[in-house]
Amino acid sequence: MHQWKYQSHSWEKNSCWVDAPLDIWGTLQLWASSTMDRLALLPPHTVERNAHVGKNTTNLIASEAEDVLPLTPEYGDPLKSWWKERYTLYTGNLSAEGAKIAKESLVLARNALRRACVENDVIANNERQLKVRIEQGMKDFGSGIATLMKLLRDSSPKEFLRTKDICECPSCNKQQHSLRVSSWSILIDTEALQHVNSDPFAALALKASQTMASPPGSKCMFCGADLHEKVKVVVGAPLQLPRFIALELLEENSSETHIQYNLFANEVRELFINGSSIGAYRLVSVLLYSGSHYVADVLWPDNQQKWIRFDGRHPYNGLGFEVATPAGTTVNHGGATYHPVFLFYVRMP
Repeated sequence: MHQWKYQSHSWEKNSCWVDAPLDIWGTLQLWASSTMDRLALLPPHTVERNAHVGKNTTNLIASEAEDVLPLTPEYGDPLKSWWKERYTLYTGNLSAEGAKIAKESLVLARNALRRACVENDVIANNERQLKVRIEQGMKDFGSGIATLMKLLRDSSPKEFLRTKDICECPSCNKQQHSLRVSSWSILIDTEALQHVNSDPFAALALKASQTMASPPGSKCMFCGADLHEKVKVVVGAPLQLPRFIALELLEENSSETHIQYNLFANEVRELFINGSSIGAYRLVSVLLYSGSHYVADVLWPDNQQKWIRFDGRHPYNGLGFEVATPAGTTVNHGGATYHPVFLFYVRMP
C-alpha cells in the first residue's frame, strides 16, 4: 500500500462543510466501481439561475432585465477534476513531488466546487453586492448536509432507495401513486427510532412499511371519492435493487439531547419492506458533526474491515487515519464531541 492512499485535501477557511461531503462522495464512487474516466454517480446538472433578491429563480426569461443577476453554478468540471486527483492519489505510486502536485490540484478543485455551492444559494441586490457575497461565502461556514444534497441531487433513481406514497381508494379500490415521491435521501425521525432501539436501519424498514393519514381533502384520481383511508409508504423501485441507501438523521440535536444510535456497522443487513426483500446492505459512510465542524468516517472498499476518518484541519490536514467501527454513539475527536447526521449504506453481493 502506497503512502498517499488516504490523502485528501486540507481544511481552508471553514471548508469542512465541503471537505467531508466530498470525501464521502469519493468513497461512494469507489464503492460504485468508478474509474478515473467514468463516474458511476453523475455530477449535478448545470442550471443557470437568477440571484437577484426577490427574483431568485431558474427562470431568467420571466425576470425584468434590470432584475437579472445570472449565475451558472458549475459542478461537473470541479467534481471531475477532484475525482481525477483523488483517484490518482488512491491508485498511483507517486513520488513526493507528484503527490504534492496532486494535493494542490485537489484543493483547487475543492475550492471550485465550494464556489459552485455558494453560487447555488447566494442572493443580492446588484452585481457589486453579489461579488462581495460570493467572496464572503468562500470564507463562511455552511451546511454539510446541504452540500451532500447538491452533490447527489441528479443521481440516477436506480442508485438510491426512494419511497413513494400509495393510497388505495375505499370506493373503487384503485391505487394512486402520485401523492409524493422522496428524493435520494430518507429522513429518519425520532418517532420511528423510539420503536426500534434507536437503530436507523430498522427505523427505515418501519417507516417504509407504516401507514399514515391521507392529506386533508384528498380525492381519488379515478372516481373522485374522499380518501379517508391511510397512506402506505412503499419503496419506489424495489425491482431495481438500489445500490445505495442514504439516511438523514437530525442535525439539530443539541449537545444535551444527542440520540445514541445503534448502527451495527459490522453487519450486513437485509432490508425487508412489506414482507419483500430489497437487498442486503452494509453501512459504509457516516457524516459526523460537532456543531461547528464536519468530519467523515468511511469504510474503505478494498479493506472492508478498516474505517478511515477524514478531517482537513490541522494536525490531520486531510490525511485519513484508521478509527474504530462507528457505533452510533457520540465520538470524541480533536477536543470536540461529534454525532452522526447522515448515513450511507451500500448493497452487498
